[in-house]
Amino acid sequence: MKKQFLLLALGVLALQFGNSAAAAEILVPAHWNTITSAVAAAAPGDTVKVTTAGPFAESITIDKPIYLVASSGVNPVLSGDPLTSQSFVVRSVEGAAGAKIGSIEGGQFIIDSAGPTLRADGLRLEHLTGMVIFENFKVNNGTPSTTRGVHLANDGDGRFRFIEVIGTGEGIRSYRDMPASATFIVEYSSFTQIRGRSPLYMRAPNLNSATYHFRNVIFSSLAGDDPAGTGREALSIYNGSNGIINFERCWIRTNPATATGQWITVEHRPRDPSTEARPTVSYSRCAIENVSPTSRPFQLRSRNTNDIIINVDHCDFYQGGASTIPAIYLGSRATGSEAANRQISFTNINIVSESGSAFINLETANDNVVMSHVNAHVAATVPFENIVPTNVVGPILPDYVNRVAGNYKYTNATLLVADDKGGPIGSFLDAGELMTVIPSSARHWSLY
Repeated sequence: MKKQFLLLALGVLALQFGNSAAAAEILVPAHWNTITSAVAAAAPGDTVKVTTAGPFAESITIDKPIYLVASSGVNPVLSGDPLTSQSFVVRSVEGAAGAKIGSIEGGQFIIDSAGPTLRADGLRLEHLTGMVIFENFKVNNGTPSTTRGVHLANDGDGRFRFIEVIGTGEGIRSYRDMPASATFIVEYSSFTQIRGRSPLYMRAPNLNSATYHFRNVIFSSLAGDDPAGTGREALSIYNGSNGIINFERCWIRTNPATATGQWITVEHRPRDPSTEARPTVSYSRCAIENVSPTSRPFQLRSRNTNDIIINVDHCDFYQGGASTIPAIYLGSRATGSEAANRQISFTNINIVSESGSAFINLETANDNVVMSHVNAHVAATVPFENIVPTNVVGPILPDYVNRVAGNYKYTNATLLVADDKGGPIGSFLDAGELMTVIPSSARHWSLY
């Protein structure tokens, strides 16, 4: 019996040693000239390390649980394969569950979607099951508005960390049916200078109960600069089903260089108001800003916002345009058989509108919309329409308004102590710091 046990133990040790020995580090270009060939040669658990900046004119498909990293101090440039019609630069497909593509422990991969070979998708999530991590990428979007920095194109789970997307097109797109179990996490990332489309464009006809988490993310749209004149919102959400979408410690802004058009910062537009879907969206410690003279920071489109649940807590709304439009605008619900009971709450918020009102609600009866612990410093004589907020503070002009561009950090920590727990209202988000630092480490994202 002891002999059998010893042989079994030795077998286990041998198996463990064998598995450990099987994991290899494959170097590009020392072992293979291209990343594609190195990935093809790798076994599950292997590491493919890129040790030179390239450039690499390749379209890379990850179909197994491997690790793709760059050497420390090396920033490989990826531009897509010019000899194929592939519309992506890096993608995950079925079999990739458990893979980690990129790492903050090494250099940053730079995807040049604006290079000689234009690619629609910089990073594409295309696997069906399991979690894949994308980390430490910078994507330079191409010129047409159809390009996408990140495309959630299939049903698998995805986690995107330390991702920078700059330029024309869309920052993130989710445009398909999602299964109930799907989870997507985006954190410590920035989607800026986006023109023509939205930094976040969610138009999936059926999110089911898919869950989206956005934590410590910058969404910044320059829609007014779009040469085609087809600018979009910073967040364009058509969540027409039971999806769950959470924004935590995010800076969401629209800053068009031109004054034409409706460049709304956040707009909710469920696609089918006749359904019984009940999406839930939350905003916690976010700064939502719009400096357009013709548009609003936050809007629910009329006759298209039935059943939706929105919870906003400890957020700042800033409308800096020279117009009489409100900072927050809630459209009316659909009527007849489509009428439903939306649930919307705003708590512990600052609203600054330099020339307009704070809040307009077009629904006048049987509407479950509440607002409490609010400070509104606005130009309008009537700051609130069709809502009676409770625990109103001020009006006080928050001292962050006298800020360097994009800084929402308070300089007076005792200002506006009025929330339901005796603390200060507003986000206390240092957005100026976030915009000036490349997201290479969590310590750069100090939020207050």
